[in-house]
Amino acid sequence: REEGIDTSVIVITAGSGVPSDAVDVSTSSLFGLEPIEVARIQQFKVALIHLGNVRNHIIYKARLILRNVDLPAVICCQAPVDFEDFARIGCKTRLVMPRDEDVATKGTIMEIVTGVVRGTTVSQVKLDEIVAKVKRTMP
Repeated sequence: REEGIDTSVIVITAGSGVPSDAVDVSTSSLFGLEPIEVARIQQFKVALIHLGNVRNHIIYKARLILRNVDLPAVICCQAPVDFEDFARIGCKTRLVMPRDEDVATKGTIMEIVTGVVRGTTVSQVKLDEIVAKVKRTMP
């Protein structure tokens, strides 16, 4: 907010686990979105999606969100991921696009910030990176 960006936080009800169509569905819980959550996210100009530290969970959760939400997105996570990881499973990205017949998302990943650990204080360097990438993504 200090940087002139109006924000809101939405905690997804079924936020743990992985989507049912993920490669590794060995966890006991499934990640999903309620229609009201999709509607709330869609109200904004940019989705800042904060995910965790397991590469497959990150990419499949992002795909599920962006399959339902038509917004530019900035992905924040702890694990090192890149645009190719997302494009490989059908996510549209700014730098790498899946083949037309493989596109599985409405929304597009515009930026990625890695090294952000959930539940800990974020360093000023990472905050500056997030702010810069969100501002660059704003329409």
